[in-house]
Amino acid sequence: MPAPIALQLYSIRDELNQDFESGIRKIAAMGYAGVEPAGFPGSTPQAAARLFRELDLAVPSAHVALPLGDEKQQTLDTMAALGSTCIVSGLGPDNYLTVDDTKKSCETFNQAAAVAAEHGMT
Repeated sequence: MPAPIALQLYSIRDELNQDFESGIRKIAAMGYAGVEPAGFPGSTPQAAARLFRELDLAVPSAHVALPLGDEKQQTLDTMAALGSTCIVSGLGPDNYLTVDDTKKSCETFNQAAAVAAEHGMT
């Protein structure tokens, strides 16, 4: 039996920007087992989660902000709505220009990982 495949939704962002629900329904009709959201254009995490459940699409991970600072609660709420425990996030290239920048970025990720772990996430 082949491994179930989840489609990273960023790869079809243009279509989803035009009609999120229709795009998700097409993905389910193609036979994908899950999706990896990267935003919810024209929708909300809660509405998207209902649609994913209706279509029996798993959400193994999601692209969201790091669960820190002003973004912390929104990220945790989004992940909870989706029923996903794997956060995918990053920092831009300007965060790695020097060794000190890179060390600071590592510390940021360590802090985010600790918050995620406190909430049963990675």
